[in-house]
Order: sequence, then structure tokens, then C-alpha cells
Amino acid sequence: MPTKRTRAKRNVRLPNRKRVGRFIKKRRLELNLTQQDVMRALGYGSPISVSEVELGRVGVPVKRIYQYADVLRLPRNEFTAFVMGGIQNHNGHQGGRVTNHRRRVLGAAERELLEDFRRLPTDCRKLVREQLRHYLAPQRRQRRVLRGRAPGHRHA
Repeated sequence: MPTKRTRAKRNVRLPNRKRVGRFIKKRRLELNLTQQDVMRALGYGSPISVSEVELGRVGVPVKRIYQYADVLRLPRNEFTAFVMGGIQNHNGHQGGRVTNHRRRVLGAAERELLEDFRRLPTDCRKLVREQLRHYLAPQRRQRRVLRGRAPGHRHA
């Protein structure tokens, strides 16, 4: 029997699943694909699996995200971020405009940088993050001072 915590998690994911499902169906229809076509391309045994995803009853299985992206002719990284909830509006197939979770349009250079970062091994990503913190620390200190909070000062 599901616990309150499990039900709460499920309720949080439901709007995302429905949003993703609606998008997948819309994109499938734009490409003139049937659920049977998608089913065969993904290796499902029944079109019900595709229908369940499109209706938002189940999420896109993680192991099939790239396959869905390929079938729907979408960039893998952007589609993955969209499915995982990092991108709220996926319209990468309409002129390449993708927004981040704050709904700010990412430019081509930012998208390229993000894709390059994602291709790095985990240990290299950690090094890049450390370097960013090092370079950005003076700017962060300056902002704190401008807001009236000196470095090391804590509010009571």
C-alpha cells in the first residue's frame, strides 16, 4: 500500500508526465507517425505502452528517453532535460529555441556549452565547477557587500 510520501511524489510527477505526454503526442502527429510506428521503433510489444505515455499515466522510461528523442527527431540532451523537468517548454523542433527552468531562452553558445559540459566525465565536471566557483567568488562577495552583507556577516 502506498505511503503518504509515495503518493505525494506521484502527485508531483503527474503534471510533468501529462505535459510530456501531450508534447510527445503532438510531435508524433506533426511527423505523421502512428502509435504503431512509435511502438515498432521503440521495440514495444503493444501500442498501449505508447498510449500510456501520451496520456501521462506513466512516464517515459529512462532507458528509452534517447530512443523517443530519435523517433521524434529531437535533440537528445534537450529532450532528456524536458522529460526530467529541467526545461518547461520544449520547442527545440521549432527553430531551436529551448528555455531553462526560469523560462529564459538559451542562446546557441549557452546550449553548446551545456552540451559540452554534459559530455565530460564526472570527475572533470567537478573540476569545472570548482574553477567556476573560484572565478565567480569575487563577484559573489561584491554582490553581498552591495546588498549590505559583508563577507562573514550573519543575520541573527
